[in-house]
Amino acid sequence: MLRVEGLVKTFGGLRALDGCSFEAAADGITGLIGPNGSGKSTLFNCVTGFYAHDAGRVSFGGAPLTGLPPWEVARRGIVRTFQQTRIFPRLTCLENLLVAPAGQPGEGLLPALVRPPRVRRSEAALRVRAEALLARVELATHADALAGSLSYGQQKLLELGRALMTEPRLLLLDEPAAGINPALLERLVELIRALHAEGKGFLVVEHDMRLVMTLCQRVVVLDYGQTIAAGTPEEVAHDPRVLDAYLGSA
Repeated sequence: MLRVEGLVKTFGGLRALDGCSFEAAADGITGLIGPNGSGKSTLFNCVTGFYAHDAGRVSFGGAPLTGLPPWEVARRGIVRTFQQTRIFPRLTCLENLLVAPAGQPGEGLLPALVRPPRVRRSEAALRVRAEALLARVELATHADALAGSLSYGQQKLLELGRALMTEPRLLLLDEPAAGINPALLERLVELIRALHAEGKGFLVVEHDMRLVMTLCQRVVVLDYGQTIAAGTPEEVAHDPRVLDAYLGSA
């Protein structure tokens, strides 16, 4: 369980998060929605260690995440994608996946030069896993292509594949549907559902309400940095506070 309690983050005089609290199941699909400027991306950055929050607590599986840098958060099982993809454009698709796992035995200078048997075994195993994940995100034919040559939608699939290389327990997806065509979106949704059936959890920031309502089991709504509603998609869709946040008072 990801637990966010009383999270506060300010930028000068702007209070981007104002006591935000919610929970997201480690084996569920939770949607995080809200009007533009409600604090969704700031929340992602605080949870994953990219921003240091000013007050409040974040924990996962009962263990505190507060104050940890992003790589330590990832090692504890929470990995994210970005609203604007952050692939390595001058590496191949396969290489983008191979750089993701932490603690590879060949990362040191001497092992990289000598390449003892344990390093070669590790690299071979990672290559097999990377090739399998490329196939799963339907990019196997692009394994040796530069990542920068892919379409934007394909780059999002590649970024998801790279996240999966770290074997996360909970994936945070920041607007996965933004800027991709309907065919790629359908493939992405199918992949998320398949991964969820295998035990992966998701926290998804998304503006496509139809996608949120059909994909997510639970929805959390932010407005002005505060949690104003949480529940099933149907409950949230009929909550007066949510309607007011999106449509304004009558």
